[in-house]
Amino acid sequence: MTDQTKHSIAGSPAHNTRWILSCADLPKAVAPARFRITPPGEQSREVIASKRKRQVLECLMSSPIYSASPVRLSDGAMRIKEECGIHIQTDWYSDAKDGSRYGVYRLIDHVEYLGEVQNVQVAA
Repeated sequence: MTDQTKHSIAGSPAHNTRWILSCADLPKAVAPARFRITPPGEQSREVIASKRKRQVLECLMSSPIYSASPVRLSDGAMRIKEECGIHIQTDWYSDAKDGSRYGVYRLIDHVEYLGEVQNVQVAA
């Protein structure tokens, strides 16, 4: 999915939006894991994610995350969209003080963790 869904939003991001400032802020698990993806109004399907894709996906499952990050979240989010076909929306906010814009990633699809998988070859 190459759709770059972006929305301008008035106000501030949700109170649970997380800053990911270092790798320590990401989930620790990186082994291949299976996830059930259910887009709104569509049938469920399963995908396998590992490494940074898994870490970013698990972050998004718990809360929205700011797109600006020194650990390259944008690359992980883009790969999840394109390689796994998971709908991640980018909401754009404007800072009232200086007018600068910043993005927040959030999942649109319902994603459920199904467990780690053994002996699976997954592209990085």
